Amino acid sequence: MAVSKKTSASKATPKKAVAKKVATPKNVKSTSLVIKIPQGGQVIRSFNLTPSLPVDGKAANWLLVDPAKPTQDIDSMSFSFSVKSSSLEQEFERAIIEINLLQNSNDKGVWRFASDGVFTDPGFGDTSHNIAVEIINQGFTLIAQVQCVDGSESDIRFGYLASFTDAISGAVNIYESQDPDVRVGRP
Repeated sequence: MAVSKKTSASKATPKKAVAKKVATPKNVKSTSLVIKIPQGGQVIRSFNLTPSLPVDGKAANWLLVDPAKPTQDIDSMSFSFSVKSSSLEQEFERAIIEINLLQNSNDKGVWRFASDGVFTDPGFGDTSHNIAVEIINQGFTLIAQVQCVDGSESDIRFGYLASFTDAISGAVNIYESQDPDVRVGRP
């Protein structure tokens, strides 16, 4: 049995609350992210996406951050596959990207990914079919599988697609973000 120390209330020091850094538009720096996939290998990465309702009729920035660097907004991603990969290795190389949809504390309601979770700009779509997406976790998580099998490069412009359910009225609206751009290729 463990013996506990007794302290008087006057001698006890209260613990300081530890504040977590939360990404907000005011304290976030934009950055480009390069994800390198090793020859014949796979990479799994997780990110957090915080959507925002439009302000004064204008789209607001949706923050995509690496949980390890919550003050760096990722505005573009490049997936860099090895140029030395054999055709068999290319078939199995991939990046698995998990994007968790966080709730914006400024909004009074619930955000969920809608439809496929992304909308691709028709002029800059995934012509090589390098990316497959799936929505899981009751709409709160998007899983993207990124490959580069034929060796061609793809520059893809897309937005995340999410629904917002107003907590008071129950009205549901669908919104699209304006970022990020994605590049898939073998450098």
